[in-house]
Amino acid sequence: MRPGRRELHTDLIKMAIEDSELRSVWPAPAPGEETTRKDHYCNLILNLQKVA
Repeated sequence: MRPGRRELHTDLIKMAIEDSELRSVWPAPAPGEETTRKDHYCNLILNLQKVA
């Protein structure tokens, strides 16, 4: 992932963490499962590890 895309991804995840209405736009991690702030935070951590 290019640096600009990484920053955009991070910004989008941060927005979803802060706003439950925006969080509801993201697909569920598994069918029937609700996406939580923790899921999105975990996504940021995994993305950081991927690019580190």
